[in-house]
Amino acid sequence: MIEREFVLRWRLGARASISVASRAKGFQSKIKACHGGLVVDAKEMLGLMLLGPNERGADGNYPGPLPGTTIKITVDGPDEKQAMESMAQLLEAPDWS
Repeated sequence: MIEREFVLRWRLGARASISVASRAKGFQSKIKACHGGLVVDAKEMLGLMLLGPNERGADGNYPGPLPGTTIKITVDGPDEKQAMESMAQLLEAPDWS
């Protein structure tokens, strides 16, 4: 099992959450994301968005985790090293696209 913390540089909204979940689904390992005591499956876009504030933003939508949020990624499985490297590459990017 590998654990690592990341400070988000960008908002983990719907499109970014889809990117993270899609990448996570490419691995056999279980990949979890944690923030504020909540642990979610990183292969599920809606779970990732739950890690953000519970109040709606100015646009009426739930924003997902905001820039500056620290999330912990835990990877456990046969391809955990490659999975964590891939998650780090995406989560440390200057922007999610």
